[in-house]
Amino acid sequence: GILALRLTVGFGFAFIYGLMKIEGGPELWAMIGGSMSNIGITFGHTFWGFMASLSEFGGGILLMLGLFVRPAALFMAFTMIMASITHLAMKDQWYNVFQPLEMFGVFIALLFLGAGKYSLDYLFFKKNKNSLN
Repeated sequence: GILALRLTVGFGFAFIYGLMKIEGGPELWAMIGGSMSNIGITFGHTFWGFMASLSEFGGGILLMLGLFVRPAALFMAFTMIMASITHLAMKDQWYNVFQPLEMFGVFIALLFLGAGKYSLDYLFFKKNKNSLN
């Protein structure tokens, strides 16, 4: 189940949402990063927008691979909270506010669950249960 979740959500974030934002360049990044003003951060909009874009694109790739899933999920969860705050500030319809909150829930679940058995995290970082360490 975790593998299916990681693959579908990761693919969507990497190649639907993230890639478009990465390719958008500094103008789009500045616009995206402007949402940080909603929480009082009024500097570095291009940087914050790039980080959000990288979070979605790179995080999606990492989810699909099952590599560093917990850190990727943490960054992606923050990005989704900011997306919800932005939609609230723009007085969007509730479905526009709630969709990133749903994805926030998915990323928080992955933060707690980890990558699962079928992942590079499991292959590289599994703890040997027979070890006395």
